[in-house]
Amino acid sequence: MARPTYFSWRANAPKMDLDPEVAWEEIRSIGESNGGLATAEAIVEASRSENALFHRYFEWDDSIAAEKHREAQARTLVGSIQVRYSQSPGVETRAFEITVQKDVRGYAPVDIILANPDERALLLQRAFAELASFKRRYTALSELSGVLLQIDDLLTRQGAAGQAGSG
Repeated sequence: MARPTYFSWRANAPKMDLDPEVAWEEIRSIGESNGGLATAEAIVEASRSENALFHRYFEWDDSIAAEKHREAQARTLVGSIQVRYSQSPGVETRAFEITVQKDVRGYAPVDIILANPDERALLLQRAFAELASFKRRYTALSELSGVLLQIDDLLTRQGAAGQAGSG
């Protein structure tokens, strides 16, 4: 595949004052030095030196880093729980979804979110954003063209419905 012609940070990425093309080149270089694969471990190791390009983007104070790691483990724990509901006995879904209440981001049980019209609308909005992200991410895979067309149709219909509902 050819070299990309455009580089950018995702909208929800942490704020970076680094050119994404430079970051891309560094990660590729780390991968090449690591048998062709840029693992998280290899990136951290390559970033340990204070002169390393990515050094300032990591937390090197172990007490702070340990607490952040435990928080990441908590997010993994919460996100790993699946449930089934009687109305869909063969379908497993996440037990909790991310929500914001009183400016605090956390998790709420899916059944509670679905029972609240505002929370449900936010979850649906996030689902459409994830579908759009999926479409962007996999648009180069011709094997998914049928699914991507259906996603595009759904997003187009949702956009039209959203515009009709906002007027």
